[in-house]
Order: sequence, then structure tokens, then C-alpha cells
Amino acid sequence: MGLAFFDHIPTDWNFPIIFLEVATFLIAAAVLLYIYDGGVPQKNAQLGELILENEVIPGAIDSVLGRIVYTKDLWEACGGNINSAWLLASRTISFLYLLIINIVDTAGQANLLKVYYYYTEWTLTFLVFYFGVASCVSLYEFLQFMKKGTENSNRILDTEAGYPVLRSISRLGSDGEVQSLDPSSTVEVVMASHLKGINMEGASEAGWFGYSLQALFQMAVPAVFLTDGVYWLLLVPMFPKGYPRSFMEWNLHGINIIFILVEFFLNSMPFPWFRGAYFILYSGMFTIFQWTIHGVGLVNWPYPYYFMKIDTPEAPFWYFFIAIVHVVCVLLSLLIAGVKHKIYVHLFSSKAATNAADVRRPLLETST
Repeated sequence: MGLAFFDHIPTDWNFPIIFLEVATFLIAAAVLLYIYDGGVPQKNAQLGELILENEVIPGAIDSVLGRIVYTKDLWEACGGNINSAWLLASRTISFLYLLIINIVDTAGQANLLKVYYYYTEWTLTFLVFYFGVASCVSLYEFLQFMKKGTENSNRILDTEAGYPVLRSISRLGSDGEVQSLDPSSTVEVVMASHLKGINMEGASEAGWFGYSLQALFQMAVPAVFLTDGVYWLLLVPMFPKGYPRSFMEWNLHGINIIFILVEFFLNSMPFPWFRGAYFILYSGMFTIFQWTIHGVGLVNWPYPYYFMKIDTPEAPFWYFFIAIVHVVCVLLSLLIAGVKHKIYVHLFSSKAATNAADVRRPLLETST
């Protein structure tokens, strides 16, 4: 696909320019993760506060920067407001369905390199891996929860609503002082504590595995948006008129987004903006993979997508454009995360307020 505007531009410097573009985005993503996800946020278990080196983020921005991932976030459905079996069932169905599609799609292919020549196949396999791991986590934690029952020494759970009521929470205020907050003071605090950098007393912070699962999820969402968006908006318009859509195509570029959106709205994991950088690194791996197999002569096929060619005058433009599309996919994911939060507050706010009010008096009586 050529753009007449670029026809007279020499291509001798194409690859150095493209390499600089890709390297800039990858380095920026790595630096972003180092600053925000490389040990800068440190939790003080005794005070239950969120400490950020050299800065204190205002509450308005804290709602987006959900840095801390708790173990319960990995398996609870809708923040604990509905039975977690729904999330377990959803993840299991998604895993099994996509696994079957992946097997059918790759069966009979003698050359797996040709199968994974396409970003679509990378995304499909990545979704199978994510839903497989997430299903195992949900099953394990759900069984552990059922064994322990509804009582927990650090939080009280309303058995009908399944919503965890906080005993006490605290945070680092803008003046540098530790502020204690009444869990029942505002519905916003009760409903979105993990999105606001507020630690729950006694809540177990997820280890490296939990953070890895959250990172995988935050890579999967924009990857699906990119895969389906590029297919329907950039590739399909170039197909011959009347080109038939196969059942497999609808699964690879349609059903997948349904599964990931259901997962998005059911799970309780935070969605901080800076972890979208993992998605940039993921796509960077695919780009480097393509450059490598073509550069060393492993394949003699053309690049899988016209916008990945490096020998056309418009190549630098296309690479920059696709990089911007990656940013748009991350922003779209964050927008949906914000909508999800608003829906949660709207649907479960009265329930949360009722639970908090009901439990407040027994807690005060116990403390006295």
C-alpha cells in the first residue's frame, strides 16, 4: 500500500529511522516501568500507607494509579460483590474455548514459524496462556476461601453480598502526615480503596506472581484491541469485495474481544496507566522477531502486514503511526477501566454503605 506523498522520498535511511522510532518507544516504556513499577512505591505494613519517593500523588490521580495488587484482587469478582464462582467459570470457559480454537488453528501446520508469523497468533496464544493461569489462580483461591469460610481475622465479610468490609484504612496525606479514614465515611473509599492507593489493614499484598498476572492482564487487553482494530480498520478494507469471513476469522478477530471484556468487568485487578508499558514491550518483541527472521534469512516471505515493510518510502510513517495506535489502545483500556469503576460505584454503592454501617457498631464495641 503506497502513499503518493512519500513516493519521491529516498529509502536509504529507512531502517535507521524506523529503528530509532521503535527504540524510542521501547526505551520510554522501560523507563516508565522502572520509575513507577521498579520498587519506587513501597508499602509500610505497620502504618498502612502508600509511600512514593519524592512525590505524593493527589487523591484525584490516585484513583487511576492503583499500584498495589492484593491477593484477593486476583480472584474476587466485581470487588467481592458477586460470587467469585462467576469469575472462575468465565475464565475457565474462555480458556477452554480459546485453547480449542488455538489447537484447530495450528493443527496440520508443518511449520509453526509460519503460524506464529502473525501478531494475531501471538495474541491468541497469549490469551490462552493468560486465561489458563488465571483459571488456576481462581480455582485455587476459591477453594482456599471455601475452606476458611466467611470469617477472617482482619476483615468481616457479608455472607449475602460477599463484600469485604474494612476495619481501618490510612494513607499518606498531602501534608506528609498519616491520615486515618473511617471505612464507612464515604462509599468511594469503601468501593475503590485499592484504586486509590489505600491499604487495607490485614490485607495480603500479592507477591511477584500476583503482580505478574496483573501485568499479563494489562498486556492482554490492549493487545486484543490492537489485533482486532488493525484487522477491521486497516486490513479488511483492502480485501477483495465480497471476501468471505470464515468461522475462524470471527474467533480470532471478534470473539476474543468478548472474552477479554467479560474478564475486564468481572475481575477486581487494578489497572494503573503505567503498566500499559508492558504492552508496548510485548509488541516490541514481535517487531524484533520479524526483523530477526527476515534479517538472517529464516524466511523469504514478505512481512505479514504492509505497514511493517521497511523498504517503502512511507515505512517510517507507518511505524510511527502504529506506535501511536498502541498508545491509543492503552488509553482505550484506561477509559474502559474508568467506566468499570463508575459502574461498580453505581451498582454496589448502596450495598457497600449498608455493609459498612452494619459492621461499624460491633467493631467499635469490640475495640472498647
